Amino acid sequence: MKITEISLTNDIAVVFVLYYPEEPQVKQTISAIEYFPIAIVIDNSPISCKQLEEKKGNLTYLHFPDNAGMAKALNIAADYSLKQNMKFLLTMDQDSLFPFEKLHLLRAAMDDLPDAGIVAAWPWHELRVAKPKPAGIDEVLLTLTSGNLLRLEAWINTGGFDEKIFIDFVDTDFCLVLREAGYKTYIHNEVIMTHSQGNIQRVKIFGKRVHVYHFAPIRWYYRTRNLFYLVKKHKHSFREQMVIEKRDSVKEVLKMLLIEKDVIKKCRYILKGFLDFLLKRFGKINS
Repeated sequence: MKITEISLTNDIAVVFVLYYPEEPQVKQTISAIEYFPIAIVIDNSPISCKQLEEKKGNLTYLHFPDNAGMAKALNIAADYSLKQNMKFLLTMDQDSLFPFEKLHLLRAAMDDLPDAGIVAAWPWHELRVAKPKPAGIDEVLLTLTSGNLLRLEAWINTGGFDEKIFIDFVDTDFCLVLREAGYKTYIHNEVIMTHSQGNIQRVKIFGKRVHVYHFAPIRWYYRTRNLFYLVKKHKHSFREQMVIEKRDSVKEVLKMLLIEKDVIKKCRYILKGFLDFLLKRFGKINS
């Protein structure tokens, strides 16, 4: 980056939330650290990553072998960044390739948009049909957790990420909470981030092409429990969006029943997720 671009990003920290990272993902994390005055890695894997653990300089490596979850990891990183006098936090997971040479564009947008709680990269994956506009910044209601430049003042004023959710819908909930607090979320069309969707597959069902995500059984637990929690929390402020979330979730369940394997096991986790919502059991699953 040019000197002027570096000066634009000297108040940005970055957090990478990792879970069983592979070697290319570790190397990617290490190479990205140079762009930031403060870098935080939160590793939720059972075994620590020695390459990152032994890295010195501007990197803080925190290992949570029992898995702290996404929401708590982001709260820890935001709190630490504030204590280091940072104003913004770039949130990343290991499934994204961010164009760090364009980080200054997100930072400049923050100055131009004082109501922005988040300015995010445009997330692309190989099966996504939609394409970004050639330029400009668009207001959106929701975005992913990864590739977001978060205004830390907004994080303070909203109370942070909801740790009851743990994973799945952490991003949706926080974007809605931001909006309720008077902040907006934007997508920068010139900052395109490649995001891996795991085991996503495009298939035909009754002659129509659809995406099937092949979530692991435990993800169905979190998606079910957290969907009901999300709807209960936001049903009055965002009624239309909650209708969309419920509709999309029903579609995902139907696709799982028609296409995927381990259906019985996944249905058991769906049932457990619903029961735990009723029993108000949140956070990490109690096996």
